[in-house]
Amino acid sequence: MTPPTRYCPSCGQPTPEGSAFCTACGARLDGRAGTGPAAPPAPAAPPAPIYQAAAAPAPAAPPAPAPRARKRPSAVLILVGILLILAGLQAPLALVLGTSAQGTVTSVTQKIDSTSDPMDHDYQVSYRYVAGGRERSGSFTMTKVFNVATLPSAGSALEIRYIPWLPFVSTPVGRGSPGLSLLLLSGLGVLLLVVGIRGSATIRVGGRR
Repeated sequence: MTPPTRYCPSCGQPTPEGSAFCTACGARLDGRAGTGPAAPPAPAAPPAPIYQAAAAPAPAAPPAPAPRARKRPSAVLILVGILLILAGLQAPLALVLGTSAQGTVTSVTQKIDSTSDPMDHDYQVSYRYVAGGRERSGSFTMTKVFNVATLPSAGSALEIRYIPWLPFVSTPVGRGSPGLSLLLLSGLGVLLLVVGIRGSATIRVGGRR
C-alpha cells in the first residue's frame, strides 16, 4: 500500500515521508519556523520624493511718479507787453485821459523810408509843448496827403493832449491817425502779455529745472 503523500503546510509542495524539513522551502514540517535558508528580503520601497514649493517672487516696487510740469508767469514778458500796449495806445489814451496843452509845430517832412515812398505822400509832423514844467516833443504822421495845403506849417500852433502821469505821451487833437505801426505794437504787446501770464518757464515739481 502506497504511503500517503505529505505536503508542506507552508508552500504546499509534496515532501518525502519522514522528512523534517520541506525540500522546496525549508520549512519545518511540524509548523515551526525552519532554520533553512530564508527567503531574500523584499526590496525596500524607494522614499517618496519631497517636493518643495517654489518661493513666490517678491512684488515689484511701483514705478516712481513722473515729475509734473507746470508753468510760471514771466514777469519780463508781462512788463514788456504792458509797455508795448501803452506805446501802441498812447494816442487813444491821451485823447481820452489827457490834459489839453498848446503845442508848436517845429518841422514838416515827407516820410520816405523802407515802408513809405514819395508816391504814398506821407508826412512826418514834429512839435513841442510844455508839460510838467518841462519842454517836451512829439510827432505824428499824416498819410495820403495829396494837397500839401492841408499840412500845418512850421511855427503854427497845434492843440495837443498829454497824459498827466506820463507827460511824454501826447497826441495832436484832430490830426493824423495812430498809424499801422502803433497798432502792430499794441498787437505785439497783447501777445507778449498773454504768453507771460500763461507762463514761459517750465518748473518740474520734485526736481530742479
